[in-house]
Amino acid sequence: MAYRPFFKTSMAELEQKFEKESGNPEFRKLLHEELQHRTTQKAERLKKRLAAIEDAAQKSSRVSPLENPAPVQNVPVPPVRSQKAPTKSIPGGESKAPAKSFAIDPASIEPMILDLPPVGNCAHNYSKPEAVLNAWTAMEVLSPATFRNPETLCDGNPRSVIRFSNGTMPWQDGSKRYRKGYRLYYQIILGTISMEPAIEALLKVYTDTRAQRPAARGEAVLASVMVDSEGRLAGQCPVVISSFGWGVPVALAGELRRLEQWPLAEQQLVEALAAKLTIQDDAGNTLPLQANNIFDAFVWLTRSLGLNDELVNKPSFALCMYQWNPLPDVPDPALLNSFFLKDLSWAKKLAQENALPDTMKRYLGVTAPETRWNLMQNHDALRHVLAPSRFPAASWPGRGRHPLAPLQQCAVNIAHSELKDGGILAVNGPPGTGKTTLLRDIVAAIITERAKVLATYADPEDAFSHSGHKLKRGGAFLHMYAVDEKLRGFEIVVASSNNKAVENVSVELPGRDAVAEDSFQGGYFSTVSNALFSDETWGMISAVLGNAANRSRFRQTFWWDKDCGMQGYLRQACGTPVFYMDDNGKQCTPSVILKENPPEDHATALMRWKQAQRHFSQTLKSVDMRLANLQSS
Repeated sequence: MAYRPFFKTSMAELEQKFEKESGNPEFRKLLHEELQHRTTQKAERLKKRLAAIEDAAQKSSRVSPLENPAPVQNVPVPPVRSQKAPTKSIPGGESKAPAKSFAIDPASIEPMILDLPPVGNCAHNYSKPEAVLNAWTAMEVLSPATFRNPETLCDGNPRSVIRFSNGTMPWQDGSKRYRKGYRLYYQIILGTISMEPAIEALLKVYTDTRAQRPAARGEAVLASVMVDSEGRLAGQCPVVISSFGWGVPVALAGELRRLEQWPLAEQQLVEALAAKLTIQDDAGNTLPLQANNIFDAFVWLTRSLGLNDELVNKPSFALCMYQWNPLPDVPDPALLNSFFLKDLSWAKKLAQENALPDTMKRYLGVTAPETRWNLMQNHDALRHVLAPSRFPAASWPGRGRHPLAPLQQCAVNIAHSELKDGGILAVNGPPGTGKTTLLRDIVAAIITERAKVLATYADPEDAFSHSGHKLKRGGAFLHMYAVDEKLRGFEIVVASSNNKAVENVSVELPGRDAVAEDSFQGGYFSTVSNALFSDETWGMISAVLGNAANRSRFRQTFWWDKDCGMQGYLRQACGTPVFYMDDNGKQCTPSVILKENPPEDHATALMRWKQAQRHFSQTLKSVDMRLANLQSS
C-alpha cells in the first residue's frame, strides 16, 4: 500500500494546509498524490487550485513585466507589505492617513480558480431552446469587438488616447485635460489580445473550411477599468473583462461546451479583479491606482485565464472619457464583448424557468407556425395576403412615389395584420432587394395606427394623467404624468449586430431625400431634426441612440439646445417668453420659435389640434372607403 500521510486528514483540514503551505513544492507533491484517491466536489476544486499553482510556477519565468522601470521591475522577492508610509501634511493642518502599498513579485501572483458547475450531457440536461442558447452564447463569446487604432475605441480623436509606457499614469503626468461642462474619466485598457495569433491557434484545433475565410486583424481589449480624473475606481461596475480572453484558453483545451458558462465566469472574474484594484489606506479611503497596481492586475488576470504570453500585449494606454455634468453616471465603457451575451443569459434563465415569452419561443422554434404558405406557388394564399383589406391605410411617400413590389407588399401586409398582438416575422434577401424600403412602409403604418388613437382625444391633455409622483426643484414641485395606456405599444426600435446598419436606417428616415419633393413642405419640427442630424431633414421622426455619446448628444440637442431645443418651444407654448444671449451679448429669439411658430396659449393650441384632427379623420375615412371598394370589386 502506498504511503499516504494525509489518509486520515479531512478535506477541510487539507484546504487549511493548502492555504498555509501551497508555496512548498514537497507539500504540493504529497497533496497531489492524496487527491488522486478522492472524488468529492471539494477534492475536485482543490485539484484545480493545485494544478493552477503548479502551472503558474512553471510559467512565472516567462511573464514579462509592464514597461514601467522603477515601481514594477525593481521589487523585493518574496513580496512583503511595506511598512506604513509617513504621514503627509495637507493644507489646513490636517493629516492624511498613510497609504497601504504592496511590493509586487510576478512569480508569486496566485491565479484565480473559478467555481463553475460541471458541464453535463447536452442531450440529457438541456431542452432544445437551452441548447440553442448555449450554442449561440459560445459563438458570441469568441466574437469580440476588435480595433486597429486605439482612438476608434472612444470618440475617434487621437488626443483621447493617453500612452503611459513610461510608467506615469495619465492622472500623474501633469497634463490639464478639460472640456467645459463635462467631467473627465479615464478608461484604462488592461492589456489587449492580438487577434492574428489567437485565431491561428484556434484554427490549429478547429479547422475553418471556408474558401474565403475572414482575415483576423487588429486587437481585442482584454479588460478595462474606469477611473475618475484622479485615478480612483469610478462607477458601480468599473471593471469589464473580455469574453474572448476567457474563451480562447477554454476552446484551445477542447472544451467548447464550457463556453456556455461565461456569464458565471464573468461575474466571478469581475468581482475578483475589482477587489484587486481597490486600493485603500488605513482609514478605508480609496486611493488612486499606481502603475504597479495596473501591472499586478494584468499579470493576475492573464494567469487566471491561462492566456499564453505570446497572445497578449501589456497595458500601455488609457482613453479619455467625458461625461456631461448634469448626468450623475460615469460614461459607458468601450464595447469589449458581444452585446448579445447578457440577453442570451437572460433568455436562458427564462428557458430554465419555462417562462420564455411567446415571441422568443417562436424564434427558437419551440412554437412552430400553425400554417406555412409558399407564396411563390400558392396563388390563393398570395391573393389572400394581397387583399386590399389587409393593406395599411398609409404608405411611405418615397421619391417618385413608386409602389412596393408584390413580395415587398406581402411582407408589409403580414407585419401589419398578423403582428398586432405579438409575433415575429423574418424577411430575408440579399443587399439591394428593398428590405429597407419595405421597412419604411411598416414605420408609416405604425405611425398611422398611433395617429388613429391620438385622434380620439378631444384635447391632448386627456392623453396624460397625474402619476401621483412629484420632484422638488428649488421651492416648487414638478408633477409627473403618465401616458394613457392606449398610446403605448407603438414604439419602434431598430436594432442590429451591425451598428452602422442601424445608424443608416435611423439617419435616412428623416432625410429630405427619403420623401417625395412635394411631401411635408412645412416640415414637422425640422428645425430640431436639422440640428440633430446636421443635415436637411423633413421632420423629427427618429434618432441615432445606442451608445452613451449618441444618447448624450440627443438629449442636449433635442431638449436643452438654447436655439433649437424642444424645451424652449414648449415653454413658449405655455406663455413664457423665451430668449437667450448670443456670444456677443445680444438677446436672441430661438430658431425653434421663429420657424416652428408655437401656439400663443392653450386656446390656440386646441384650435390647431382640432384642425389637424379633422383633416386626419377625413383623409382616413376616404382611404378606408377606397380600400373597401377595392375589396368588394
